[in-house]
Amino acid sequence: MRSQFSKVLLGLGLAATAVAQNLTQEGPFALRVKGQARNSTINGYLHTVDVGPILTEKPIQYEAISSPPAGNLTYEFYFNYTGFSESNGNTVGLVISDATLESNAGSGFYGRPMSLQFSAASNIAYALTGAGSASSIGFNQENKAFINTYFDDSTYVPGEPPSPGDFDLYSWAICWQFFARVYMPSLSWVTYGPSHNPTCERVDLIREAL
Repeated sequence: MRSQFSKVLLGLGLAATAVAQNLTQEGPFALRVKGQARNSTINGYLHTVDVGPILTEKPIQYEAISSPPAGNLTYEFYFNYTGFSESNGNTVGLVISDATLESNAGSGFYGRPMSLQFSAASNIAYALTGAGSASSIGFNQENKAFINTYFDDSTYVPGEPPSPGDFDLYSWAICWQFFARVYMPSLSWVTYGPSHNPTCERVDLIREAL
């Protein structure tokens, strides 16, 4: 059953729309990862990592701990949504870190949205916050996170435009990733098929109340 999370109505206008929309924020909450394989030892929590004063992007590291450290803001995440986007009955929005940080000076937008960054050399993406883009993320009734997309290119036919739909994907993984000279077990995403990175383990990404 879906847990109850504290909510606040931010009342921000979205620049991409003609009419201002209210933005609801849930959190803070923790992001737990649990390995899907029966013999997996992955069972812990995620936190953002500051990799230096120049980069605004923050990778998301896995720690094999039984609970997040109390008061450690790097383990706190938020869910922002307008309520206008849903998939299969579940709200779709943005997962952010650093909720009190203004994204751009004077913009009125706060937090670092989570997004996936891809490499042409791999079918594995790594998750970052603050990379200047955002992934459409939702949580199902078990609080498991999914990424929502409108098209499935496995159904494409030459010359026939595809019809949009709601596709909820659960392809999270923990993989050893290299980012900004830091090598760490990181929240990742397997685009399709067996992972090119041999360190990857498929996981469920679960929202837990703090």
